[in-house]
Amino acid sequence: MAELNDYRQELKERILELAMQEFSQRGLRDIKMDDMAHKLRISKRTLYEIYADKETLLLEGLQRHRQKMEQEMERFAQNEGRNVVDIVVKFFELQMEVESNVNPQFYADIRKCPRIMEFLENSKREHDDKASAFIGRGIKEGLFRGDVDYKMLTEISHYLLDSVLTHKLYEKYAMKDIMRNFPMILVRGICTDKGITLLDKALERHA
Repeated sequence: MAELNDYRQELKERILELAMQEFSQRGLRDIKMDDMAHKLRISKRTLYEIYADKETLLLEGLQRHRQKMEQEMERFAQNEGRNVVDIVVKFFELQMEVESNVNPQFYADIRKCPRIMEFLENSKREHDDKASAFIGRGIKEGLFRGDVDYKMLTEISHYLLDSVLTHKLYEKYAMKDIMRNFPMILVRGICTDKGITLLDKALERHA
């Protein structure tokens, strides 16, 4: 039984790895479950027993990705000497690494997946809960201004991110370039003079 469970878990990992690679490079519409089963050299029945459909598969892949991102960011933030500007730049750096390999069709396709959009909305709400403590830390460090309505700013940032999808800006600009400019649009404006100096230096290193 233990060997069977180990095999099933290893197979799930293989399926997820292949699926996320295929989805990001080609979008969802052109990917067939049957084709993935063939590439994995498993039966269609086996694949469907583990993942009933593409949306279920994508949802677990995105959940795994978010978990890995959170763990990596937590490890980074716990190192001594890190400040909020370092953490913000690291976050966008990781995002750019991911987005540089994503086909714009992927973003168009996920908007048609109700469970994926629900997951993204829930993720934003969870992010908002953590953002308050992070902003408080930035103010204490003297890097974020204390006279900004951060609740309003959070809502504005959501509208900006939503507009990337709704107005299909990913078709006009590369997502990695959009993510590269977000710190300049959103973060620089809330920084103190000290914070701006640190942010500009950090962005120069990643230019």
